[in-house]
Amino acid sequence: MSSFPKQHMQRSSADDEWRPEKQEPGLAAVRPEHVRRNAKSSRALREADPFRLHKMLTNIAKKLMGPPLDAIFRYRDLGMRLQMHRLHSQMAAQHILISAVSSAHDSPGKSSDVLLELGARIIDRCRSEELPLLRERNAPDWVFCWPGEHYRLLAGIVSLLQPLSIVEIGTNTGLSALAMYPRMTYDARLWTFDIVRWDQLRDGMGREQGSFLRDGDFEDGRLRQIIGDPACVATFREHSKVFGNADLIFVDGPKDGSFENNLLHNFDRLGLKKSCLVIFDDIRYWTMLKFWREIERPKLDLTSFGHFAGTGLVLWE
Repeated sequence: MSSFPKQHMQRSSADDEWRPEKQEPGLAAVRPEHVRRNAKSSRALREADPFRLHKMLTNIAKKLMGPPLDAIFRYRDLGMRLQMHRLHSQMAAQHILISAVSSAHDSPGKSSDVLLELGARIIDRCRSEELPLLRERNAPDWVFCWPGEHYRLLAGIVSLLQPLSIVEIGTNTGLSALAMYPRMTYDARLWTFDIVRWDQLRDGMGREQGSFLRDGDFEDGRLRQIIGDPACVATFREHSKVFGNADLIFVDGPKDGSFENNLLHNFDRLGLKKSCLVIFDDIRYWTMLKFWREIERPKLDLTSFGHFAGTGLVLWE
């Protein structure tokens, strides 16, 4: 806002009829109320920040449409819960998720010969892959299920590609990091991002000490945890060199409908290395369906040989 007094500010031609510069001392400028109000409104619209105007309109729309939309979402969520209950009564499975199928021929992103060949090699490697560190840490039996879980897939990819720089988004209990870590070369590095320190995680998989990681895993410097949200522009920019040099990125975020979109926007805007392989977990989640489909880069749905909730490979070109 200008620091000049209003009576010395020049007006546009629309306000030529009222110029207070020459008003007599002690007298207030007089004009009809509706003229003053209209002139003020027009100036406010011209000088308004577009972002604030958009925010104002959005808030108005939320107030008008909020209650009906909330009712619709509650009805939809209730319907999904009822369907889940029905499925649990019909199927003997520990975990059941509602998903959807869509045609592939009109998908924005297609697979490529490079990805198809890579996928075949990864599958072949996984058949003989072991997870020694996870067995040593007494990981749950389901961790070793393949196909069905992605831990042998992650170990196989690292063993096959030998990436020098790996980024994991979502440390959580540390199982994925511990699957990849033994297959890394001595000069490779793995950066794992989370908003919770690994040693502060509690109740992970019913354990009082939630993480399977130990202090010794970080001693040689090949494994490092970074506390921060990479979907945030400031955090991503702060660690742009880590992402820019990554050969392999494994994304296991919250799947909340916004995190992955913001993260992908950071990938696009701030850039990744050409030929970087990005792995997205849980692409069959309801909240991930639209996100996965709209990726326009070369991609391959490897769910049948990865995580039952979805595993997708994206080749950054």
